[in-house]
Amino acid sequence: PWLLVIAGTITGMIFSFGYFPTLTLSLFWGRLTAKAVEWTLWLSVPLSVFAVYTWTKFKWFQPHPTIWGLLLGFALSIFLSYITNRTEEEKEAWEKLRPILWPGKPTLLREPGDRVFIWFSTVLAILIGLVVIGIYRGWFW
Repeated sequence: PWLLVIAGTITGMIFSFGYFPTLTLSLFWGRLTAKAVEWTLWLSVPLSVFAVYTWTKFKWFQPHPTIWGLLLGFALSIFLSYITNRTEEEKEAWEKLRPILWPGKPTLLREPGDRVFIWFSTVLAILIGLVVIGIYRGWFW
């Protein structure tokens, strides 16, 4: 089981260090370059292994390396974007996608039955939360 835990932690670190920052920045920041994304994704693997190894062996990166992976992933993506140049294709693609991703006027679609759904889902979420807390606290046995 120890190997599965480490493998799962490394996989989560790769996602938090490489995939999540590049995906988020690509949706919200037009300056992100393809080279920066590529290098961040490639560097996320050895840096994640290093972070998990030092976390388990030397107790570095406390409380959890995923938090530090997110911060380092965003910082690395932004830094690499500033030192690499955007190609004309990237600029054209961003100009085509920006109106689709971020339209000028936000639209909020409402239907007559939305309030019932919102109340039902809120009550259901509270009940599920109470059941989970109850199981954790031992209220049911």
